[in-house]
Amino acid sequence: MPMLVTCAMLSWPIGAVPAQQPRFTADLQLKRSVGRLRAGQFCLPKGSISGADFISDTPQFDLLMRQTLDAQPPTDQILLGSGSAPKIEVHFKSAEVKLCAKSWGMFGMGDTKSLSGKAAFTFTWKKDGQKALAVETIALEVNGKERLTAPAILRRAVNVLCGRIAASGQ
Repeated sequence: MPMLVTCAMLSWPIGAVPAQQPRFTADLQLKRSVGRLRAGQFCLPKGSISGADFISDTPQFDLLMRQTLDAQPPTDQILLGSGSAPKIEVHFKSAEVKLCAKSWGMFGMGDTKSLSGKAAFTFTWKKDGQKALAVETIALEVNGKERLTAPAILRRAVNVLCGRIAASGQ
């Protein structure tokens, strides 16, 4: 039986580290549709897009957040913390999109490497020391000339989110 260390009402086996609450999580149901996808020259109905088209799981969202934090200007990094020691907590709550894959792919139905349309992502966040989570919705309009994939659209939203959090002064 492992020896327990007790300190201020906390105990865990020696050598074990207590579980820490994840700082960056994707709380939306990834397999659920988040909007419609259209394709081709006239943006005819093609199907729907799910959350998994933007991010595969929470570890991938965590990596995206850490990379985005590391890429922020030095003054914003001080306010937000670096990717390895964040001072913020972010939850990806929902997405709502209306996208069109205009480039012609197989059978003229477009591909998902060049999306255009509208996307809105909702996040909750807080900085260390705050008690309540703030809600932030990032609305983007993407034109087809930018040739963005679904993950690249989410990356742009996360970049805007980090800028807003840094500018919040909270």
